[in-house]
Amino acid sequence: MTSDGARPRLGMYSAAGCGGCDVAVLNLGERLPALAQTFDIVFAPMLADFKVADLAALPDAGIDLCLFNGTIRTPADEDMAHLLRRKSRFMVAFGACAESGGVPALANTSTVDEMLERVAAASGASAGAEAEASQPARHATAMPALPRLCPTACSLEQVELVDYTIPGCPPEPAQVWAALETLAGVVVSGTELPWPGATLGASAAALCEECPLTREDRKVQRFRRLHESAAAPDRCLLEQGFVCLGVATRGGCGALCPQVGIPCSGCYGQPDGVADQGARMVAALAAALDAGTTSDGAAVVSGRVAAAIAGILDPIGTFYGFTLQRSLLARPRPARSRRPAEERHEAHHH
Repeated sequence: MTSDGARPRLGMYSAAGCGGCDVAVLNLGERLPALAQTFDIVFAPMLADFKVADLAALPDAGIDLCLFNGTIRTPADEDMAHLLRRKSRFMVAFGACAESGGVPALANTSTVDEMLERVAAASGASAGAEAEASQPARHATAMPALPRLCPTACSLEQVELVDYTIPGCPPEPAQVWAALETLAGVVVSGTELPWPGATLGASAAALCEECPLTREDRKVQRFRRLHESAAAPDRCLLEQGFVCLGVATRGGCGALCPQVGIPCSGCYGQPDGVADQGARMVAALAAALDAGTTSDGAAVVSGRVAAAIAGILDPIGTFYGFTLQRSLLARPRPARSRRPAEERHEAHHH
């Protein structure tokens, strides 16, 4: 309980995403009753019939902890991010989409118009038909207009201040609970705050550090995909020629995917000290291929190396499937003014 005898107040919200982060909360399983006993859930549209008006009626900072998941893809997403920031003491980017753009941010490799053209072409429609579908239909049952897409799909921190991050697509239940316990302790008993911007419930090191598969420092001749051949059990997937991003990905999930023969796709984002997940992975692949370097340190691209690299389809999707908006290739952040929430944050931590 807080000093006034009330439970800490929890808010949860989903922007553009698949709903997996909401399922991650439900996957707390036997801990769900403890969640309900620990927190007073005051805003969670995915769980109950909460309205935006209910949120607006709360006092500023009336939510102690907000778990915000999903990419900022529409003006409505951005409006909710601003409103929830104002209403929340601690704003947490919950999951890969909120943390670094996630899969929806791969749309930033093209414009919105180009993307809609491709979708229309794939569905056998025309761009004009796609546009017409976003308007009320000319018959008795009118369709609502489709929401307008923002020019850039953004991570949460690109439009609002984020206090903490819980990574993953989706986060693992154990790490979700560990992070909630940490933040509940801060609110209830005044335990020491994690440092501003900290990643909660995950490791600072690379996933390879917790992966039990055996590494033998074998060099790779070519890269292959799972449909071409099954992975041998108990051996490092990268050394078998599968593009496994464990060396460029934060640990904390327990290496669940590699242990069942599925290469890591990088959903926990880059570990501490790595500025760009894709660049780190390219360097790892060069080492795995034994590309070699010239006297000035430049990589030597032989015919074998070039052929191996050419076998990696969709490099952007492979190396930046979850972290494009937290990489050197990110679309520029939209301009924003300094907000009172940021001033409160600085005063709180300093």
